[in-house]
Amino acid sequence: MVSAEDLTTSHGSYVAAYSWSERLSEPSSFTIPPPTLDFSQGQPSMTVKHSKSMDYGSNRFGNPVFLQALITDGSVTLTHKMLDWRYDDRREAQMVLPYLYIGPLSAAKNEKFIRERGFTFLVSVRSTASGPTRTMDAAKMAAQYGISSCNVDIDSPIDLMRKFPAAIKTINDHLEYTANGGSLSLTDNVRPVVIQGKVLIFCETGNERSAAFVAAYLMAVFNVDVITAIQAVQSQRFSICIDDSTKNALGTFETLLRAERDVGRANKLSNKDSRKEIVRQPARFKRTLDNVYNDDETMETHNWCSNLQGEARRGSAPFHDMEE
Repeated sequence: MVSAEDLTTSHGSYVAAYSWSERLSEPSSFTIPPPTLDFSQGQPSMTVKHSKSMDYGSNRFGNPVFLQALITDGSVTLTHKMLDWRYDDRREAQMVLPYLYIGPLSAAKNEKFIRERGFTFLVSVRSTASGPTRTMDAAKMAAQYGISSCNVDIDSPIDLMRKFPAAIKTINDHLEYTANGGSLSLTDNVRPVVIQGKVLIFCETGNERSAAFVAAYLMAVFNVDVITAIQAVQSQRFSICIDDSTKNALGTFETLLRAERDVGRANKLSNKDSRKEIVRQPARFKRTLDNVYNDDETMETHNWCSNLQGEARRGSAPFHDMEE
């Protein structure tokens, strides 16, 4: 930081009106604090509390009835891997939810592992900026295993807000297809569903883009904040490493999700109100000629006052001459 006393020029000395720095502004570091753990059962565990209500007013992330059935419990308890984690575990896939796994590319290529665990869907989160994506083609691997797949190409962290919602819906549509023998209709009672499918989400290392995708899935489906979502993913895959730019993008994604839920709740309330008796609004009369002249006079007075206020709001100089 440069002090006012140090600021001198060949034409005299000046003092800064405001504090300033020669460094470019940088985004603040996105720190994820450690979660609150429960050691009552001898193993560390964390409880992820989430909303019991699916407030989306559309099927942007899947069938609302199916999503509501996923969150009826209101919480998910995860056994933390911090004490059992081994360095070699990073080469394997870990279960985040009974139907959702995260892992590296090597796990997706392990046909024996895929068949033994009963995976039915592969999701490859690829980076087109880092080079060819042929080795990360989930469709090619899924065709070999006889299962379904989805490729999600991410060029930058901001891409996740555009591409993750459609991919999340694709996953939920697949899980719904494998649950209770088919899709749920709006007339079905909301009840816990039995999901037969399993999804593996992977990237090259299983620690970066795939971790961000799983966190985004938890945020969209279970209505948890970005910090809780990342804590939940790291509790199962201890080696994840999400950079600050991606964390900030997830924070923006959280804001968009919150706004979408607010709109959904507002639409539900408006639909309820529309069923009530509609109050007739009083008729609006046309303006008379006198009203038109009065409005013109009011506008002229407003413009004159605005000009006076503009003259009074003159900006202040960034530096002051010390000789004045």
